[in-house]
Amino acid sequence: RLQSVFNRHYEYTPPTHHRHRQHRHRHRYAMTSPTLPAMKTLGPNHVCLDQNDPNVQSIAKSLPWYGPKHSPHDVPSFYDVSGILENPAVFRMVVDFFVQRYKAQGKDGPTHIAGFDARGFLFGPPIALALSLPFVMIRKAGKLPGVLVSSGQYVTEYSTDETVMRLGSVTSGDRVVLVDDLIATGGTALAGFDL
Repeated sequence: RLQSVFNRHYEYTPPTHHRHRQHRHRHRYAMTSPTLPAMKTLGPNHVCLDQNDPNVQSIAKSLPWYGPKHSPHDVPSFYDVSGILENPAVFRMVVDFFVQRYKAQGKDGPTHIAGFDARGFLFGPPIALALSLPFVMIRKAGKLPGVLVSSGQYVTEYSTDETVMRLGSVTSGDRVVLVDDLIATGGTALAGFDL
């Protein structure tokens, strides 16, 4: 039942303002049709969004970046996913893009969605719910209780880290999609592959 709810698209209609307080109004949601971004296939299992597609441009406009003066790290460009999360239509488009991609794989699709702490926790759960798949948390060492498996230490553009996940969250033969907001040096992604 949750899957059918997550596969619907809603558009919020704000209530009208009234001068008196006795009148109660209901919030209304109208169904809209999904419009997903166009993709380009670059090779087997290698796709990217078509940069000329208006929906892709809408996503890009919702993804601000900041220079070193206004970012938490001294990097030339710091991209912030807050703009996507603050725009429900764009957030829905991003989630639906992934859902469509992995649904199209049918029985060869993923068995689990795993998200990296913390931005993978923003995008991974709605994708997992829409696909009716388990969501697995991958966290920095010292943040997750229980019996854990570790990636070992790895180097990112900012620091040396270690990620962990709960032992038994995935097993041999599972097909896991790793979700994060971006790949910089690839250290975190490689740690996820190791897990």
